[in-house]
Amino acid sequence: MGFFHEIFSEANFLATAMMVIVLFYWAMMIFGVGGMDMFDIDVDVDADVGVDADLGTPVNLDADVDGSLATAGGADLDSGSSTAAAASGFIRGIFEFFYLTDVPVAIVGSTFVFGYWASSLILNHLFNPSQGFFGSLIWMIPSMIVGLAFMRIAVKPMARILAKSGPEDNSRSEMIGVVGRVVTSSVSETFGQIEIKPAGEPEVVYNARTVQGQKLAKGDAAKILSYDDQQNTFLVELTNWENASDD
Repeated sequence: MGFFHEIFSEANFLATAMMVIVLFYWAMMIFGVGGMDMFDIDVDVDADVGVDADLGTPVNLDADVDGSLATAGGADLDSGSSTAAAASGFIRGIFEFFYLTDVPVAIVGSTFVFGYWASSLILNHLFNPSQGFFGSLIWMIPSMIVGLAFMRIAVKPMARILAKSGPEDNSRSEMIGVVGRVVTSSVSETFGQIEIKPAGEPEVVYNARTVQGQKLAKGDAAKILSYDDQQNTFLVELTNWENASDD
């Protein structure tokens, strides 16, 4: 009974609540109530930095820097291209470090919560025997650090496995002419992803870029024109869904 008392104590209440949410999410997945994209998050920060996150797909993070003005709360702010580029590079580095560009956010987040929950239980058991809330605050940040470390270690093998199913393992010549659906807020010359569903197989998400001067919106049909080895992206153009079966 002591173990269950510690799980639901004041010291571990937050970590346990997060763990319950994760278990509830995966229980719905197992019983088919929802899918990997049921909690779709689409965040588009259009202050020269574009960010799109989807719980069911890896995250694509790119910067759209034009050195012009950024609007925030109705005020025009001179962001500066160098500042925006540095900020986007820092964010990109964080996403790549934790494999958020390769592994679905739902899996990455679940491993973090498990690591944070387990660390919180152990640290409070050892150093906060009274299981009081205020006594647990000192161990909250160390528990998060342990959770992040556990997340990166646990997700790394999966990132390597998923990387093998990327564009490099598909015949790029066969991909030319294939039509996919835009799954990010947009696809431009510097940002975006498309989703392609091969016959009898699950959907696959690829990084995509448009031809110069063109921009596709979420849900548009994108036709693959070529593959860029340097950027590891497909070049696409806008097409009609009616033409998808003909290409």
